[in-house]
Amino acid sequence: MARDQISRRAFLTTGAVGVVGGSAALQGARSLAQDAPAAPEERNRRDGMRYRVLGRTNLLVSELSMGGLGVKAEVLSAALDKGVNVLHTAQAYDQGNSFAQASQVLPDRRGEVFLAIKPVADVDTFSGHLAALKVENVDIVCHATDKVEDALDRNGALRQQFQALKDRGLARFLGLTVHSEVGPVAQAAVESGVWDCIMPRYGLDLRGELAPTVDAALERKIG
Repeated sequence: MARDQISRRAFLTTGAVGVVGGSAALQGARSLAQDAPAAPEERNRRDGMRYRVLGRTNLLVSELSMGGLGVKAEVLSAALDKGVNVLHTAQAYDQGNSFAQASQVLPDRRGEVFLAIKPVADVDTFSGHLAALKVENVDIVCHATDKVEDALDRNGALRQQFQALKDRGLARFLGLTVHSEVGPVAQAAVESGVWDCIMPRYGLDLRGELAPTVDAALERKIG
């Protein structure tokens, strides 16, 4: 296994506390653990880059990230060297070449990256995506949609698919991406409570429309 690869056991384990002493000490440790927020999960933190906690995921992500559309392996490596720690990619990007480029970097540097891919899929299909990337898991799996009904996921179908991936240690958090009908879909996504993080298309033309949704997401700890 490459030096920075993440084992499935480590991936599923968020932390452990060893307590030495009597039952009173154990009870005290439990109380403190319940009261104190967990420290953000850090990867590849470097001077010169700024970082923020991505909502309830508690991932400390770089303010600049890398999209996988058109990215080359050497560019991704250079970004990681500068402290970028988020990569978002998909099998459909560049007819699979995005995965091919990322797979040249990720096996040795997986431990430096919070990796997000799309789409949500059944376990066998998703495992094929991981094999193409030469990784064992991803941090965030995203569903791409321009439909309010998908963002609401009232029948729970998307959550059920995601849970199957999570139970097998293939993905940790569920995200949504939206490129058109951005305002209504993003608003529905926040109101649904389904998503750990949301990645909408964003520009000056959408700033006013999305401002209330961003505020609501912040309040609900949605990244």
